[in-house]
Amino acid sequence: MVKLRMREQLQRTRMQRSSAVGIVILRVAGLALLVSATLGWASTTRGPDGGGYAATDSVVYSFIDISSGGSGTSVLTGTDDGSVPLTLPFPFQFYGQNYSMVCVSSNGALYFIAGVGLCGSAANDFANTDLTVAPPPNDPPALLPFWSDLSFAVPGSGSVIYQTLGAAGARRFVVQWNNAYPQGSQNPVTFETVLFESGNKILFQYQNVELGAGDPNTQAGRATIGIHNSGGLQSGQQLPWSYDARVLANSTALQFSNQPTIVATTTTLASSQQPSILGQSVAFTATVTPAGAGTPTGTVTFKEGAATLGSSALSGGQAALATAALAVGSHLIMAAYGGDTNFSASTSAAFTQNVSYNICLLYDPTKSKNSGAAFPIKLQLCDGGGRNLSSPGIVLHAAGITAVSGFSGAADAEANANPDNDFRFDSTLGSTGGYIFNLSTNGLRAGTYSLQFTVTGDPVMHSVTFGVK
Repeated sequence: MVKLRMREQLQRTRMQRSSAVGIVILRVAGLALLVSATLGWASTTRGPDGGGYAATDSVVYSFIDISSGGSGTSVLTGTDDGSVPLTLPFPFQFYGQNYSMVCVSSNGALYFIAGVGLCGSAANDFANTDLTVAPPPNDPPALLPFWSDLSFAVPGSGSVIYQTLGAAGARRFVVQWNNAYPQGSQNPVTFETVLFESGNKILFQYQNVELGAGDPNTQAGRATIGIHNSGGLQSGQQLPWSYDARVLANSTALQFSNQPTIVATTTTLASSQQPSILGQSVAFTATVTPAGAGTPTGTVTFKEGAATLGSSALSGGQAALATAALAVGSHLIMAAYGGDTNFSASTSAAFTQNVSYNICLLYDPTKSKNSGAAFPIKLQLCDGGGRNLSSPGIVLHAAGITAVSGFSGAADAEANANPDNDFRFDSTLGSTGGYIFNLSTNGLRAGTYSLQFTVTGDPVMHSVTFGVK
């Protein structure tokens, strides 16, 4: 009798609210959206609330039907205004509090509880409220996917079914209200709540909530949807999605999460010198560009293959690392941004950094030789500081000569002084030895020429100049 009087009072309140506000239903791409005739708005995103939760309906619908195949556990069969305590398969954090148990109500609500004895009061939750005005009975922390006066005591109705899916670390706890009949409706609704172990996300999914235009319960017309923490009316730790409004459609979903939206990033890498000289410092600069607003923070790690060269903190979207430790050769350098709470990690494409020897001349390139005479090209391999690194094990090979006028040709040694056109190592050159190439100038006209040569292990083609008169 008490329940009947409460239902009648609730119906009168709904009629007064409906006539005062005026509700219009729009359908956009198959999704029902609530539009207030007096306020003129439509929304698919809510929050964040006082606890950092945000909600969106732009989430992919993928209903997990655990009613078929007998894989789930069925409870509350044949009940009206019933509830059952369930132990969660993993700790779930809700508004900063970890919970290990929930109380599932037949009336489309799920409450977080500290003990089995706290579940009995859920039997009085048949009258849904507007969360902006009043909390659920006894003000528990609550998930309200379709809080309404639902029944499993009607012929043809189903039950609540629950099941844990997935491996540890990525488990999902699914609670499905299967074929629950709203008060006064000839057709049932089917929906579910999914709790995610990873990230503590909450997903509401609606398989069947369209009951016909003449049914006041259709599309959540007599239901409260949202989440609520104890004391949420005062603290703002609640996120109402709707109250007695036709905002749902079949095959849609709502996601509630207090995880910030992660913005994708792109990392690029540049070098201060290309090529660089052995022993001289080269600076690598990584630039992290977000796909949206904001400035990424965190650390960038610079690597050559699996080896770490060093790390640097981002400042203004950039991080730099200077090193003089790279050996002669080609180095594939990458910059890996680790991400932060708002921006995703990203890694740059491999950047090829060439490191070359410094060429120290042991002749005067400004003095010319007569055409036809041998020109002794003498030099040493050095680092950036001028230290001689020449050795018999490093081979220099003459590749050709060019002139400013555009002449090009083979580099020939005088009287076969340099077999295979390789420079000859001479330990008497300088203090620790060097290289000599007795270049033949036969047939060369007067002018300035360049001799190109390669060095073992050096990725750069080197050149030195000489003059012919």
